[in-house]
Amino acid sequence: MRQFAWFALLAVGCYDPCFGHGGTCIGLTVTGNLGPIDQLGITVTAAEQKTPPLPQEHSLPVTTALYLKDDVTGMVDVKVTAYHSGSPVGQGHSVVPVTPGQHIPVTIAVVGAIPADGGALDSGALDAGVDASLPTNRYVFLTGPFKGGGVPGLIALAVRCTSEGQTLRKSGTFKSLLGRTNSGNQTVAQEGRTIVLPSGSLVATDSTFFSDNHQSAINQTADKNPVTACVWTNFKTNGEVTPATPSCLNWMSSDSNVQGSAGSGTAKDSTWAVGGQPFCSNQCYVLCIEN
Repeated sequence: MRQFAWFALLAVGCYDPCFGHGGTCIGLTVTGNLGPIDQLGITVTAAEQKTPPLPQEHSLPVTTALYLKDDVTGMVDVKVTAYHSGSPVGQGHSVVPVTPGQHIPVTIAVVGAIPADGGALDSGALDAGVDASLPTNRYVFLTGPFKGGGVPGLIALAVRCTSEGQTLRKSGTFKSLLGRTNSGNQTVAQEGRTIVLPSGSLVATDSTFFSDNHQSAINQTADKNPVTACVWTNFKTNGEVTPATPSCLNWMSSDSNVQGSAGSGTAKDSTWAVGGQPFCSNQCYVLCIEN
């Protein structure tokens, strides 16, 4: 089913292509260092549709608008393929959070390598190009559960998070979010990315993740299994680690008389991080997030 319509012919350069449109619209700017192109193929969670050809060859960036139907909402996958003389020369993609009636500016960088013989980019090279580009989202999920003293060490937990996270993005690297003695405050890189669950549901952005409120509870493992249990945290909603709070003796005790700081896997409010101090004999999950 056709899920979007073109605003007009692609325009060269950058501006707001959604200006004046009353409905849902993705204002798409495509960038990259590919040399001349003459057409784009764009997939919006469906079959590819090609833009009208440009009147002449142009280098990127180019800008266009995608008018979405009113019933399109949530996380929408947008993939762009750049063409020259009918052959694909580069690709890029982004997962875009869509709210009906809103205008959403999106920039997608297309990447690719032209073969030495000057022919078209093969499908393997296109896949590699998409994987190599900087994603516009990062995944967050839960791993475990563990008793307080059974939580792996910092490096071992990062290895576990990455192993599970690479089922979501094969080239991704992941780390844990867990306050430890002398670990420093918990942080997320500030790259303007959205933070989503394995299912694609929006949790927050880089700049709003460490806050009192999330759009969705962090309640899934990497393979999308639901979680309703506690989550070991030992940090505040702003990421601050306070050594005085219980941490199961720095995650070395599973004693039923020792406590650890935890949040809730079902919470969207401040209790996602600060939800209680269960005994360390309980089994709770740990947060993993993409670097």
